Amino acid sequence: MSNNNQNDVVAIAGKHLGKVGGEGYKATYDPELLVAIPRHLNREAYGINEGDLPFIGGDVWNAYEVSAITTKGLPVAGMMKIYCPAD
Repeated sequence: MSNNNQNDVVAIAGKHLGKVGGEGYKATYDPELLVAIPRHLNREAYGINEGDLPFIGGDVWNAYEVSAITTKGLPVAGMMKIYCPAD
């Protein structure tokens, strides 16, 4: 990984990682705590062309406890799978 890209990734990821309490902690939901690391930073560092990916697939997240209220006010619960393609 190039030094420049690695520094960018470390700076982005280090915004909240490794902080205990205080500055990096919230007791309620805060979208500011979600930090996106652009895929292109790592792909460029490894010489991977965005237009010609050498792999297929993606990320899968499983949510085993999902609940919601229907439009009629009835509670429903279930499981959910989220798929985010690599491209």
